[in-house]
Parts: sequence; C-alpha cells; structure tokens
Amino acid sequence: MTETKHDLASTLRYYGANVRDGYGWMPVKCPVHDDATASAAVNIREQLFDCFVCDIYGDVYTLIMEKEGIGFKDAITRAETITNGNRSSVSRSNRRKDSLLPPVKGNNQRRGRFVPSRYSF
Repeated sequence: MTETKHDLASTLRYYGANVRDGYGWMPVKCPVHDDATASAAVNIREQLFDCFVCDIYGDVYTLIMEKEGIGFKDAITRAETITNGNRSSVSRSNRRKDSLLPPVKGNNQRRGRFVPSRYSF
C-alpha cells in the first residue's frame, strides 16, 4: 500500500531543522522545543518523526499540529503552504507491524516500538 503525504523533510527544514538525506532513522534537532543537541530522529523514507524529549511521534501533520497548536484539517492546509504542495510517497508495506516476524525488543519500549540503541541523544 502506498500513500502520499506532504514532505516531512521540507517541513522540518522550514522550522529550522538540519535534515540530511539518507536511509533509515537519522538524528535531528527537534523544532518543537529549544534543542541544543539532536534529541529527535527522522525517517525520510517512511515520513516519520520522533522526539524523545517532547514525546512527539508521527507524520508531518502531527508535527505541524504540535508545533503550531492547530487541528488536523488546519495542519493539512498549513502543510500545503509550507511544502508548496510537494508530496512524498510513503510505502507502508515494509513497516514492521506488517511483518510476520515477532517485534524486536530494544532499549526504548515506552510506546511499544523499537528505537535502535545507536542513537544516543
């Protein structure tokens, strides 16, 4: 299953975050709170954002709702403005929840998902 969403990387850059192109989860400074060092991670391929301080986890719309204190419909409209209509394809078929393998146990189980231990924020 493939869907399109407004581009998360463009939105993070709009809010002042330094997002590098790459594969998998990459460290980034959280634009929602005053961050001295990277306390969040972003996965550009899956269009997901996760801040370990703010406890914000989600897509581009979740990030905009938290940053600007608005609802979902307004976040979609705001995303259209921020990204100039740019959208990215998000493939959900490779996500762990769709896998027949058992969940991987890791060091971060607060929301029942695995975050690799190589991210020491």
